[in-house]
Amino acid sequence: MQYQYVPNRVAFCAFSLYNKDMFNTFKYNQIGFMHQRTESVNRGNFTNHCHTSYEILFVMNGSGTFLIENTAYEFSNDAVFLIPPGRYHVLQVPPQRDYERCVINFAPELLPAAVHAPDNLQLKADDSVRELFLKFDRYADTYQDKSLYALLLSFLTELLVILTHSQNEIESVRRSDIPPLVKKAVDYICRNLDKPLSVEQIAEQLFVSQSYLNHIFAKTMNIGIMGYARLKKMYEAREYLQRGYPVLRVAELLGYKSYPTFLRNYRAEFGKSPTDDVKSDTKDVLLPDNIDD
Repeated sequence: MQYQYVPNRVAFCAFSLYNKDMFNTFKYNQIGFMHQRTESVNRGNFTNHCHTSYEILFVMNGSGTFLIENTAYEFSNDAVFLIPPGRYHVLQVPPQRDYERCVINFAPELLPAAVHAPDNLQLKADDSVRELFLKFDRYADTYQDKSLYALLLSFLTELLVILTHSQNEIESVRRSDIPPLVKKAVDYICRNLDKPLSVEQIAEQLFVSQSYLNHIFAKTMNIGIMGYARLKKMYEAREYLQRGYPVLRVAELLGYKSYPTFLRNYRAEFGKSPTDDVKSDTKDVLLPDNIDD
């Protein structure tokens, strides 16, 4: 089993973010937890990404826009998001100080039987939710290894039950509009991951010029339209592989006529071949090594 525990304010720098303090981070088997504060955010956008795991983001302090697939949310302090596997998301954070958040990634099989996770949950946390995160932070300062893992599983169950049962009673995070054309493009791509895709084909289906579609998509989504399509296909491929599908069959299911193209795209996204990727994580959920939310 993979285990990583880093206690107490480990500082490091990444991307265009400075003075990033890691209060606690814990990754074990099928679940990971991170509490992090960025003293100064100088770049508007964090890294675009998907996960094969669920993700919970709790913004303790900060504001900005969180784009999840084709919906944008204007968030501020105490916002909580539950993001299902395979959903493209990126934070668009204006320059600010002391952006602080907690992030949990966990395998779908850890979702408690009593919890019916919605496709997309976003709400403003109350004091009970904030206290849960602070309580686990205190646990992370005291316990290690399997004891901390057991506490994290208990914490996750309690948190998910509270969030899903409270979603109709607690204030939701405000949505903001994105261009209808971008929504249509995202929907079209997600419905057609099993087919070959091109800008020309998508633009033709949406009755717009390729140049305009490229421009408005990249401006809104912080990624080019074909980059988005490849990203979605690669995470769909990873899910197929985790379920035991043969590599060549996965390439076919995702509309690739050329296996070398599929292999090249997979390596570009994950840094290893599909076969090596599955072998290296046969017992552990494929959690992100770096969390950029």
